[in-house]
Amino acid sequence: MFPVLSHRRIDHVLVRDPVEVPDLVAAAVMGACRYLPVPAFVLVPFLGRARADGAGRPLSDSLADVTSASVALCPPAPGVDGGGAPAVGGQGWSAAAPAPAGDLDPDPPTDDAPSVPSAPGPAPAPDAVVTLHREGRPPAWVVIEAVGLDGRLSGIDGLDDPGRRLAAHWAAARRSAGREGVPLAIVLVTTGSSVPASLFAEARDAVRRAGEPPAPLYGLSWRAFATVARAVGAPPLVLSDLLDLLEGAWGLVEVQWASWPVPPPPAAALQFAAAVRWPPPPRALPACSADPDGGFP
Repeated sequence: MFPVLSHRRIDHVLVRDPVEVPDLVAAAVMGACRYLPVPAFVLVPFLGRARADGAGRPLSDSLADVTSASVALCPPAPGVDGGGAPAVGGQGWSAAAPAPAGDLDPDPPTDDAPSVPSAPGPAPAPDAVVTLHREGRPPAWVVIEAVGLDGRLSGIDGLDDPGRRLAAHWAAARRSAGREGVPLAIVLVTTGSSVPASLFAEARDAVRRAGEPPAPLYGLSWRAFATVARAVGAPPLVLSDLLDLLEGAWGLVEVQWASWPVPPPPAAALQFAAAVRWPPPPRALPACSADPDGGFP
């Protein structure tokens, strides 16, 4: 699949630039990681680059004891990789807890007229959930939400509230916490250089309104993936094809910011200025005489 995209064989049927479709980028990267022999070798350092609220402490501080990792794309419920199947016996990623049976329909169902729950349906699943396995501790879930160049979550339109969706993911992960896993972080991954600060603020407000404890929100860029993957070592074929796609066809290359040189301390600057000896100006200008023909010699 990756060579088809990287060689632009289907550009004529795409109506938008792939970089403007954040869930496509997320599916390509996280889908390729599912087929790596040891996904943790790339996923742990990549996720470790994420920073709290986009600029705070790195997530790597919480990943020191990870022994292995697995990826679920669009899981129907936290900690479940059902291949796109609907969640069983739960609300999946819904913002609301499962409603009691008596609250679903005031009239008992019949065989030809099944009841329709009045409780909210499942919210859209995140793009991926990475399960990080740790020795002697429950696995940790990292929820992955893709963010576009416009700052919107994947698959969201102008009527949706991104903060409410992220709050729903956090609440669902907390409800599902147990021996199978515990929520560790929600990582917003953008195709741009950084996640807009407004997205973190909207999510924090939505979590607070929902009565949930603060959610650990982190920001990351897909542009860092190729840098991390190449630093790990010689990539396997599936990862090599992915890197060609990200860097060559989609231009998702990490921006290397050059740092300004450190200015000298004031004392050193004054010593330098005092040590400079500029040549004195001439005491008198050389005499010049006019040429009889009207010119100068």
